[in-house]
Amino acid sequence: MLLSRTKSQLGHRPSSVALSLSLFLATAVGCDKKQSPTREHAANAAPSQTASATVQPNASAAAATSTAQKSPVAIAGRRRESPLVELVRQWNEAIMSRNPQAMANVYAIDVEYYSQKLSRDQVIKNKMAALQQAKDFTQSFEFLHFEAISTEHPRVSFTKHWVANNKPGQVEAHLAFRREQSQWFVSEESDVPSDAKRDHSKNAYSDACQAAVIKSVLSTTEAHKYLESRGPSPDYPPNSARFESFDYPKPHVAVQENNEGYRITLAWFEVDLENGTVVEDSVVPEGLSAPLRASAGLLEVAKTACKR
Repeated sequence: MLLSRTKSQLGHRPSSVALSLSLFLATAVGCDKKQSPTREHAANAAPSQTASATVQPNASAAAATSTAQKSPVAIAGRRRESPLVELVRQWNEAIMSRNPQAMANVYAIDVEYYSQKLSRDQVIKNKMAALQQAKDFTQSFEFLHFEAISTEHPRVSFTKHWVANNKPGQVEAHLAFRREQSQWFVSEESDVPSDAKRDHSKNAYSDACQAAVIKSVLSTTEAHKYLESRGPSPDYPPNSARFESFDYPKPHVAVQENNEGYRITLAWFEVDLENGTVVEDSVVPEGLSAPLRASAGLLEVAKTACKR
């Protein structure tokens, strides 16, 4: 299965095709070669030269490691040594092995943990308590999708599968990363339901609002071109747009290329519901992007549908 690639922003919010995953991971590798690891685990562990996009649940951490090391994937057409992919694997194996020290080696000093700001010790305590409640717990992940929301805080989303107390489940989840003394650590862990619950009070958008915002964006020539462009194969699904609720009154829309097993974010657009404008997010400083020519009628519909 191929690892997801993305084109994203070097600033506060994701943008257009400025940064591919391959370039980002290559940069991360280059930076990490100059690291001074500050923890025993980091000092002794060499990053794997291969990365599996899917980690299946295993009976033991040793089996998980063995499976992962045997499954190379191509990142943007060639193998890349990626400390971030390796860190995701280490995070998964730390949980699967129920090893508090291994968890301490992957989590940052403080973590945004399912909408709570917790210390590393508190996160580990919560993890161990949850594992005690489900002694048969196993988890796996697939469809890694990296987005450099900022150069200092990259993020990966994925589908997480688990079995707990003989009951299977799955959820769309994500991790975010932060450097501490030149070493990458997990600084955020959450999933879509937890984020939705957190954002409901201040950032809730109705379905009608979301649809109207997307239509406003797609009324621009720029967004329409991204939507109509094609991926590497004509057999792949058509491109699509998705709504993202970053803050009110400026929601975002991403236009993405849908490929077999992964997607690529082609561009991000911001809709200002108060001023009735649409801009394409890019690497230029915020506020300098020129408004695009969008349908005034559709923008009015969006303003009305999203009014609070």
